[in-house]
Amino acid sequence: MCNIYFLSKHHLALNIFSDLCNLVNFTHLNYNEITYYNPPCTLEPPCLYLEENNNLESTNKKNYVTYQNSVARHEILELIAYIVEKDTISEINNSLFWSILLDESNTITNEKTLAIVSKYFANNILVIRYIKMILLNKTTAEAILAKLELFCTAKGLDLTHLIYFGSDNASNMTGLQNGLGARLKCKNPFILANHYISYYLYLATENASKDDIKEVFNRESTTTALYLYDTIDQDFFLVTYFLADLFYILHKVINIFQSNYVSLGEIKAQLSMAIESITTEFIGLPENLPQLGTQLLNYMTANRISTSELSLFVVLYATNIITTLNNFGKDEIVFLGNYYDKKIESEYAIIALIVPQSNSYVGCVFSHQNMIKTKLRNQMAIPTLNNHLLISFNGPSLENFDLEQAYKYWASKERMVL
Repeated sequence: MCNIYFLSKHHLALNIFSDLCNLVNFTHLNYNEITYYNPPCTLEPPCLYLEENNNLESTNKKNYVTYQNSVARHEILELIAYIVEKDTISEINNSLFWSILLDESNTITNEKTLAIVSKYFANNILVIRYIKMILLNKTTAEAILAKLELFCTAKGLDLTHLIYFGSDNASNMTGLQNGLGARLKCKNPFILANHYISYYLYLATENASKDDIKEVFNRESTTTALYLYDTIDQDFFLVTYFLADLFYILHKVINIFQSNYVSLGEIKAQLSMAIESITTEFIGLPENLPQLGTQLLNYMTANRISTSELSLFVVLYATNIITTLNNFGKDEIVFLGNYYDKKIESEYAIIALIVPQSNSYVGCVFSHQNMIKTKLRNQMAIPTLNNHLLISFNGPSLENFDLEQAYKYWASKERMVL
C-alpha cells in the first residue's frame, strides 16, 4: 500500500509496482546478508537464493498472496484515493461556504475533460483543493451541469453553500441566459460568477501596444481596414497608448490575483505602488509635471504632439482609477452584505476570502494531468487519472497518510484471492 501511494504521489506508472515490491522485499530479506571482507572497500554480493535460510519456508507460506497483479494494484489505488477524497469532501461540508473553479481540457488521447477545484476553509485555514476530473461527452452547459449535480449528489455536497463559480470566458460557462453560471444561479440565486476579464483586458492591451496601429492595418490591406484607419483621429491613438501604459502599471496588481493564495498585505503594498506610479506618470505632482508613460510619450515625441494637445480623458481616467484603487474592496463587501444581510459580519469576511481571484490552480491540474497520462500511458481511464490526481494534490506526505484507516477499508471489501 505504501508503494502504491509512493508511485501515485510521484506520477510513476503502476506497472513498476511489482518490481518495487520485489526491491523492497529483497532489501528486507537480505538485510543481514550484506557483509564486508578485507579490504573493507570490497562488498560481498548478497545471496539471491535463500535455500539455506531457515526462515524461507515460513516466509513463503506467509506471502503466498502478494496482491501485485494489475487488478490488485488498481484496487489499492482506488481505496487510497477514496480515503483522500473522503477527507476532502468532509472538509468542504464542514466549511461554512465553498467555491468552485471549472475549466475544460483535452488529454493526450483527445478526451474532453472537466477539472473541478474548490476553495474553502479547513480548520480555519484557507485552502484550495482538487475535487474531480470528469469525462465530458458533450460540452454544453446543460451537460456540464448534469455531471456537476450528479457528482455533488453522490458526494453529499450542498449547492446552497456554494457561493462562487469561476471559469474562463467560454460561452457555455458565462452565457447570460444558458451558460453554466446562469443555470447554477437557478439552483442558488446567491452564487457569484467571474471570468477574470481584467487579466484578459491587460493581455489585449499589452499585445496591441507592441505593434504600430498603422502597420497592423497595412498588414490587413483590406479596403475596410484602411477605411477604418482613415477615420481614426489623433485622440484614439493617444488614448490607446495611454491605456497600454496604464495597464502595464496595473498588471502587477493583477498578477497578485493570479496566484493560488492572495495576501492582503501584499495587495495593499501593490495598490500603494500602483497609485503612486499612476499619479507620477499621468497626473503629476506639485513640483513635477506628469511623465506620460513610455508608449504614450514615444508616440507624442514621434508625432510632435505637445502636452496641451493631450486629451483631458487621460487625466480624468487616471484620477478615477486612483479613486477606485483607494476604495478597493469596500463596494464588494457591501454587495456581499446585501446578499447575506442575515449573516454575521465574520461570514462576510469568509465569503470574500474564499472567492478565487484566478484559475491558475486549475492550470496546475492540467499540467499534472499531462505528466500522469502520457504517450506511454495512453490507455489510462479517466477514473484512474482522477485517483492519481486526488493523491497527488490532496494526499498528505507518506509519513502522515493514515495507512491504518486505508487498510481497514481495504480489509472490509470483498475480493478474490489473486
